[in-house]
Amino acid sequence: MNTKKISRHRWPTSWIRTSGFSAFRFRIAPTGRSTNILSLRVALFSSVVGAIAATAAIWLGYEAHVARVLDERPFVSIDVIESQGPALSLLGKSSPSYLDFLASVETRLVSTGKSPALNLHLVCAGEPFADNVKWDPRGKYEEWDFPYLLPNRSTIVYCPRRAGSPAVSNSTDEVMEYGIVYYEDQDHRKYQTPFCETLLAYGPRIKVRTIDCLTDIHLPQLR
Repeated sequence: MNTKKISRHRWPTSWIRTSGFSAFRFRIAPTGRSTNILSLRVALFSSVVGAIAATAAIWLGYEAHVARVLDERPFVSIDVIESQGPALSLLGKSSPSYLDFLASVETRLVSTGKSPALNLHLVCAGEPFADNVKWDPRGKYEEWDFPYLLPNRSTIVYCPRRAGSPAVSNSTDEVMEYGIVYYEDQDHRKYQTPFCETLLAYGPRIKVRTIDCLTDIHLPQLR
């Protein structure tokens, strides 16, 4: 049996230095440096993702807070409705007076919502209907103040004829009642509700129905 001695193959030193193997060794030599750069990139990416997630969480929390505030805030409106008492007679009168109008309606502050309205301040007045009636922020009007108004409760207020306004004449059968109520919630956020109603008298007995104002009197906006 012939045996042949198998010798290990020795690669030429010059081939190793110039071969792709040598180039491969050259490419992977700075492994530690590449790892550090990769780790830095991963850390930066994780930080950015974390910041985005935190911002999204804060925004969602803020939106939830705003939704809760809007859901639980008080709402105050001013309702002008026909009085529940007996209608006043116009018999023997050429026209109704302003007091006849006021006696025939009830003006109520009505609180709705899920929390009390606090520090209510109502400013209001009435006068015969005219196209030139305008709200004057510095004008003198009747003022009412209430420390609070609980949800689903109401209270009657009185809006007298504005000083200096024309008296109700024989030809007048329309009166405007208007104003604005300011109030706060439990966190002292401020709100306001304007109102304006036109009161119409008809029939042999005063029976007033109300409609929204027939003209723009430049009241502040609802807030």
